[in-house]
Amino acid sequence: MRATQGLWIDAERGATISPFAALDELSMGLLTGLDNLANDFAGRPTTPMPDLRALFRAVELALAHMEVAPSIALHLDELVNSIDTAATSSG
Repeated sequence: MRATQGLWIDAERGATISPFAALDELSMGLLTGLDNLANDFAGRPTTPMPDLRALFRAVELALAHMEVAPSIALHLDELVNSIDTAATSSG
């Protein structure tokens, strides 16, 4: 929650990035991870968990070549850590 709020605050301050393929893939991976968690908690079937760390590394590499606030990568990393940790704990 804090990472999402941090991204929102950064965006309000003008720290934004344009969409790109690796970011889209990470976004979809994060959503899949959250869906899996919700399904697991509800006792419903889950799908294979995406490799969020690998998806983040692709985004991190792309961000390194852009002029963006470093906090964006930090917040995305925290989202990956949170979802991966929750998935490991629940599975």
